[in-house]
Amino acid sequence: YNWIDLSVFYPRDDVSNKYLSFDSEFSILLMSAGWDTNSDKFKDVLKLSNMLGDNVKILLAGNGIEKFRLPKNIKAVGYISDTDELANLYSSVDVYVHMSYEDTFGKVIAEALACGTPAIVYDSTALPELVSEGCGYIVPKGNIKDVFDCILEIKKKGKKAYSQACIKKVVNNF
Repeated sequence: YNWIDLSVFYPRDDVSNKYLSFDSEFSILLMSAGWDTNSDKFKDVLKLSNMLGDNVKILLAGNGIEKFRLPKNIKAVGYISDTDELANLYSSVDVYVHMSYEDTFGKVIAEALACGTPAIVYDSTALPELVSEGCGYIVPKGNIKDVFDCILEIKKKGKKAYSQACIKKVVNNF
């Protein structure tokens, strides 16, 4: 994986999240190249949204999300191509969740980890290789209850408890 340039992705201090226009105690980011309401990933996001309280907000980044009617604890941020803006977004959220059923390598996961943000991924394809001890959690594919429980664990411990392990994973491997 040494061919990936992650140099722009590093923890940003004192970033404000322009995408969180509502008060939030805890924020979650999910990304997709394109969102489709019929996909398992989108259906899983809606299930997770129903389990979370109003003080936990979900940001969805990617193409096509703006056209969907979303629950009030989900905000569409659209596609972001600027790497500095992406690094600020990763740095400003508490956890990155990747509910993909088909990714071969989750570059966005490596980017989030490089910014010190823990990740929760499904145990499918190559995703578990990216999340090692101390930098997030690996859950069975489609198990929203486990995703929810891991979010609560990160919320309880705080993002800072994971950040150094996240950064170390990226520095040592990518």
